[in-house]
Formats: sequence, C-alpha cells, structure tokens
Amino acid sequence: ASHNPKQYTGMKIVRRGALPVVASIRSGNASVMQLGALARVLASHPDTYAAAAPMTELGGLAGSGVMDDRGRHGWRRLVVGLNRPLLAKLGFDPRLGAHAADDPEVTLRRVQVVNRLIGSGREKPLRRRLMAATRAYLGGDSKALDPAWFETALGLYVQRGGLPAAKVLLEKALTSEDPEFRPAAITAI
Repeated sequence: ASHNPKQYTGMKIVRRGALPVVASIRSGNASVMQLGALARVLASHPDTYAAAAPMTELGGLAGSGVMDDRGRHGWRRLVVGLNRPLLAKLGFDPRLGAHAADDPEVTLRRVQVVNRLIGSGREKPLRRRLMAATRAYLGGDSKALDPAWFETALGLYVQRGGLPAAKVLLEKALTSEDPEFRPAAITAI
C-alpha cells in the first residue's frame, strides 16, 4: 500500500523511509535515485528532522564512495535545487540576533539548509557572505556573527584558510571566555 510521507513524524519517516532505502541501496536492491525522490517529496515537510533525513543519508552516501562522479554531481545539483529556494524563503542574515524572533523549527531548518548548501561546494555567494561575517567577528565585531553559525562559519574559515586560519582561531579560542565560541572554535580546528 502506498503511504503519504507527509503524514508521518520525523522519526517514522526515518525508520520507514530513508533508512530502509539506504539499506536497500547498499545491498544493491534500490538506487540512489529512489532516495533522491524521497528527498524531493520531503524537502518541504514541516518536521525538520523528516525533511533532513533523506538529504543527510544522500550526503553520507556521496561521501562514502557509493556514488560515482556522475552520482556526486547529481547529488550536488539536487542539494542546490532543493535548498536554494528554501533559503530564499527562509532568509539568511548571519548577524547576531537577526533571526531571534523566528520559531525554533524555522531556525533549525535555516541552519540545515545553509549547511547543506555550504557542503555542496556550489554556493560561492553564501560562502563569501559567511566568511565576511566570520572575519568581521574574529576582527572584533561581536555582532557580525550569531552563535547559531559558529560551527559552520568557523569550520569554513579553517577549511579555506588552512594552517594560518587554524592558528588565529586557536589563539582566539584560548583567550575567549565565550561559552559558545570557545568550543566551536576548538572543534573547527
């Protein structure tokens, strides 16, 4: 019997949808395309956990070597195609408190969408904007970067800046007393 995936909660979708499809892919009984189709159906699901599950699994498959170059290219196109419109709807401002009035589900969805787009490697304007906010924050503008973006922004900062950036971040972390910044900075290194 066919079921409407939007009727399930996030955990039911993961148990009945994403995980069984991944297991079938790994055993050779399903294709990555099926998981991509599930991702398209669930992209706008109101439960952020449900909406994220297929994309998270696809990302894991892309990074594990299950997909060839063509498959990884298709995965990146899917990530951008599903998430760019979501980000346009949700909005993105990395400054401190810019989205403070948003519902927690909206905030979580925005973080998921930004992380996926950054991870796809295809969103240069978004990366530049986040890097500019990160450099401003590290330069002393405490309002340039909301703690919600620390993990993503600081990871991107080290990824792009290499050892010199890691050294700067370590120095900032060791002298910081900010309970959110310090662990995020150390983790990014």
